[in-house]
Amino acid sequence: MEQLAQIVAGNYSGTEITRLFRRAGFSDVRHDGTTKWRFVDRALIGLQESAGGHPQPVLKVIQTMCNPQGYIGEKERFEAVLGGVNSVLEFYGLRVCEDGSIAVTGERATTVRQTRSEDEIAYDGRRFHPQVIRHGRDRFCRGDYFHSVFECCKAFDTAVRDNTRISKSGQPLMSDALGLNGPLKLNSQRNQSEKDEQQGIMYLCMGLMNAVRNPQAHEPELNWPMTRDDALDVLALLSFLFRKLENAIVLSPESGPARVQL
Repeated sequence: MEQLAQIVAGNYSGTEITRLFRRAGFSDVRHDGTTKWRFVDRALIGLQESAGGHPQPVLKVIQTMCNPQGYIGEKERFEAVLGGVNSVLEFYGLRVCEDGSIAVTGERATTVRQTRSEDEIAYDGRRFHPQVIRHGRDRFCRGDYFHSVFECCKAFDTAVRDNTRISKSGQPLMSDALGLNGPLKLNSQRNQSEKDEQQGIMYLCMGLMNAVRNPQAHEPELNWPMTRDDALDVLALLSFLFRKLENAIVLSPESGPARVQL
């Protein structure tokens, strides 16, 4: 259930999650502003429990998410969502077809399918943050490690900029957003340990922008090779930073504190 929740959270904003449940027939499920994948996980478990343990409500939500009409012009995104969902459902003898219907295969997977590539197995085994899955999985599983990392770096940069509304990018953005006087707060900064954490994450973000994002943005791929192992390690760092970001608070002089939206 948690893996399905992470797939949902990685593909929808909080408002879109509410709309997804409404389209599936559960209009009373409304995102409450908490961490998206945890909210979806609780909601799916609640729907299943309300049905006496029957999975039909959960499958209805998944079927609604996998409706191909919702991905017009986004073939790669649709294939990534479908692949992620089916990698979970195959353990229960189920599969979402390309037309969005759910089929009973009659065979339950007991191990990871051998038809999956080494890249897919390596990527999915890391259990990355939903945003890293959303922006990087498809390219990584095609062997395009360079652009998988680059897209996730850009997504992180954009998330910080959109939430703080600081019109900068890269290292300057991370410095202004996450500095002790910046609007993005990871904790209350009431003691030295919390201040150290705030600054430590800031330096990690600044380093990521300088060491990875900037060279990838300015150097040809042939001059800046990215191996699979290096890509996995950088994506793990991005996953860690995304989790820190999703639990942060943005302080605004106009509207006060607000939760980060991913």
